Amino acid sequence: MLVIDGVEISTAGGHYAVIGMAPSPYPLAGEARDVVEDVARLGGFGVVSHGDSPDPELRWTNWTEDVDALEWLNLGTVWKQATGVQIARASISYWFRPPETLALPMARPIAMFERLDRLARTRRVVALAATDAHGPLPRSYDACFRTISTRIELDVPLDGHASDDARKVIAALRAGRHYSVVDALGAPAAFEFVARRGSAIVRAGDIIPEGNPLTLEAHVAGPPGARLTLLRDGALVHETGDSRMMYQADGGRAVYRIEVRTSNAPGQPPIPWIVSNPIFVGTPTRSVAAPSPPAPTRVDLTEPGGGPVWHTEADQASVATLTAAAWDERPALDMHFTLGAGPAKSQFVALVLPMPPDFASRDRMTFRAWASGPLRLSVQLRKRGHEDPPRWRRSVYLDQTPRTATVVFDDMTPVPPNLIPAPPRESIGDLLFVLDTTNTAPEATGEIVFTDVALERTGR
Repeated sequence: MLVIDGVEISTAGGHYAVIGMAPSPYPLAGEARDVVEDVARLGGFGVVSHGDSPDPELRWTNWTEDVDALEWLNLGTVWKQATGVQIARASISYWFRPPETLALPMARPIAMFERLDRLARTRRVVALAATDAHGPLPRSYDACFRTISTRIELDVPLDGHASDDARKVIAALRAGRHYSVVDALGAPAAFEFVARRGSAIVRAGDIIPEGNPLTLEAHVAGPPGARLTLLRDGALVHETGDSRMMYQADGGRAVYRIEVRTSNAPGQPPIPWIVSNPIFVGTPTRSVAAPSPPAPTRVDLTEPGGGPVWHTEADQASVATLTAAAWDERPALDMHFTLGAGPAKSQFVALVLPMPPDFASRDRMTFRAWASGPLRLSVQLRKRGHEDPPRWRRSVYLDQTPRTATVVFDDMTPVPPNLIPAPPRESIGDLLFVLDTTNTAPEATGEIVFTDVALERTGR
């Protein structure tokens, strides 16, 4: 057995399962978009876990991010949605036919397939099926592993060297060289899906340029009644009851994938038996970006002048000191910090500036900064008031390389327990640069230098 270690990261917008990632220099948590960005920077392969879960804390909510993959089927989610009748039947049949019983509540996950097909038109994304096994029943791991599986297609066989074999498996997952099987309905002896254009052979997960027509080919060794179905951009374009399919495609931009459907599949509509990864004809593209906004008007905050001044805040165990400095002959703010020791609870440090009266007319802020080591800084707005007033946040990555960051206020999200979706700019009291245990470990120490801190209004 080859075991590849990974991590399932809990974000504010769902769970992201990751393998192949370099060690992170700070805790990965917070907003989903920031976790996805950090995982990509660290070289990981990330999968949206149970994205359609009925549990709001588990459901994925940020589908605009460049995720690597998603689970089109999650066995844990299937059973969260099971009916009382299905659970009652399973309590008896599980002891005689465990895999078949675990498959009983399955049905075609319409919403997740629609999500997959929609995403694949705008970015390269692949799909897997997941057991999400947590062992609540006797023999449950064995039963889960025999209910659904991901079959990986390797260019070079595994040779028994764990590190090398792990790299091969992770590379195949990244490349989309795999397909999902509901093994409880039967285990295929063979399945293949390729496209051909001239002498070029294109496999699942690949992108081929738009252009001349191409031939899509699929083959399955399956039970009687199995049907190969070809979908283009999520819509059925060809179906056959034969074990082989050939389809002439026009070469225009499209996303093709195969489903194999069987007559014994449970659910209304029935769950597919096999699901391939897509073949992309033409590079997936997002919508055309909106024109750049007019040049913004700026209010410099690095040196507020005769108005409010920057100061620090921290919990009783943490320390933050602020020094006025110069960077490239420009005024700068130099903050040294140490988070308190002990378990991660409420340790934090912050650089704070009360906002000017005309803050409501501003729609974003910019600053340039560098840090003594990699970290994620939370830019926050705090409402005027007392006793922990509501806050909104947007985090940015910093390291030893100076970089400019822009934070659009309408992109900020509420800091729990605050539920107000957008910051009411007319009642904002403070701007904060925060380090807390969301992305900073207790006892962490370092330095951040800021310059060119400004409020902006785009003029729209």
